[in-house]
Amino acid sequence: MPRTPQSAQPLALLLALLWLTPVEASSRWDILRWCSAETAADAGRCEGILGAALDLTTHADFAAEPPTPALCFAPGLTLLQLRATVVAWLRDNPIAEQRSGLALVRRAIQTEFGCSH
Repeated sequence: MPRTPQSAQPLALLLALLWLTPVEASSRWDILRWCSAETAADAGRCEGILGAALDLTTHADFAAEPPTPALCFAPGLTLLQLRATVVAWLRDNPIAEQRSGLALVRRAIQTEFGCSH
């Protein structure tokens, strides 16, 4: 039986741990941590969830019955400004932490950027 090189053993262990890690939805606390952190990895997670929430809120493929309220973004709104607005909304609206982080981000966008706001 061929032996596994010593350098491959840590990689195999890491992969096994990743496969055994349970999949969980993001929470309010995850979003606050990712969107408030300064690391590139957390910023990437934050941008990914903001993009997903924007798709769910604005794209016709996810249209709901009745349709979701229209959104009115200021011209030139940046992702950084959107991020700051979502973080502020999450901090000001302590909703049960068991709620989906993505659902809360979507709600923040609808609340803060709804045309009637």
